[in-house]
Order: sequence, then structure tokens, then C-alpha cells
Amino acid sequence: MSLARAEEMLDDASLIRFHLFGYERGDYHGQHTYPVEGQLNDCDGTPVHVLLYADPADRLYELEFLRWGDGPLQAPDWASLKLIEGQRSR
Repeated sequence: MSLARAEEMLDDASLIRFHLFGYERGDYHGQHTYPVEGQLNDCDGTPVHVLLYADPADRLYELEFLRWGDGPLQAPDWASLKLIEGQRSR
């Protein structure tokens, strides 16, 4: 990660944006998910989906945690992570 910086976009760190050194994104023109997503549990057992996004040039863009319960993301249990293959969104 010496070529990138991660920026927490929300207070609970459920959305992280990546800044790639030497790469200018320009104007925002959308994003797409990579063809895999993750599922894990938050520390209280609440299910969380993990999505990794790329920009239109297929460069790493954002990491998003979608908590399927009340309240903010707390502390994801990475030991519970399961990867699920899917289709790339556009």
C-alpha cells in the first residue's frame, strides 16, 4: 500500500476511498464493483456485506461495508469473512 492512501469517508469507516499516488481520476464518471464480494459479521453478530469498487478505468476506488442492522459499523470480525463470486456491475 505504499502507492496508495486510504481515506475514511464516513465516521464509522464503513466507506473508504483509495487515492493512488501518481494517478489523477479526473471528473467522477461512475464506478463498478469487482466480481467478488464478501460477507462477514460485525462484532455483535450483525451481517455485513463487503464491496470493493473500481473507477471507470478499472483502478481501485472504494471499499464499502453494508451493515444489515441498526446502528453504525462497529468492529468487523475478519475471521468470519467469506468471499462470494458474482458478476461485475457497470
